[in-house]
Amino acid sequence: FDLPSLYPCLDLFLAPFLAKLAAVVDQTLVEEGITDNDVFMATFTALSGVGLLATAIMCGLASKFKLANLGAFLPYPVICGFFSAV
Repeated sequence: FDLPSLYPCLDLFLAPFLAKLAAVVDQTLVEEGITDNDVFMATFTALSGVGLLATAIMCGLASKFKLANLGAFLPYPVICGFFSAV
């Protein structure tokens, strides 16, 4: 009984990156002759976890070095335009 792969749906912004990651992992596994869905999900989950850990470390470093204070040098209309586009 074969279940379809369930991709995490964290945010629509991340969807293209997760899709690209899944395509690269799938292509690499097929080239190696591995077609097991469990191996794919384990690899995909591990790589997503590494990306999450790297993001957490970068956010921690940004807060330690107070990089958010750089926003004080941006004009108010620029910040409003950026956040309205997001």
